[in-house]
Amino acid sequence: MGLLTQKADKFEKVDWGTKKVLNVNVYNVTEQGKAFFNSGSMFSRGEFCTGILKLASVGTFTEPSETNSGEKISRVNYTVDYENVAPWANDSELEKLFERRLDKIEKQQRTVLILTNEGWKSSRVLDKFR
Repeated sequence: MGLLTQKADKFEKVDWGTKKVLNVNVYNVTEQGKAFFNSGSMFSRGEFCTGILKLASVGTFTEPSETNSGEKISRVNYTVDYENVAPWANDSELEKLFERRLDKIEKQQRTVLILTNEGWKSSRVLDKFR
């Protein structure tokens, strides 16, 4: 796959006043891997992106209603497709390592939309910032 390099190294650790030397593997993202790697932020770790989910269609939805806290919400069922899928995303070795394949992500999705000053936003997106 060529996404990471692996190098054996040693790491010194002090545990209850005792110095220990541990054998560790150090992994670095390759130039090829950088095209698919999102380095994250100071609050999250980096991750590889296998592809982009794209809205294919909106199915059923509820009429917008107001919650006890005054938010206007609507429940929505929708379908997604994939684009820009990484060539390694369905690699059998990767599947064995992580036991997850791109096609296991459900194409049928559900979310709750909340009306904000910037329009309707998914509650999943807003929960990341709360």
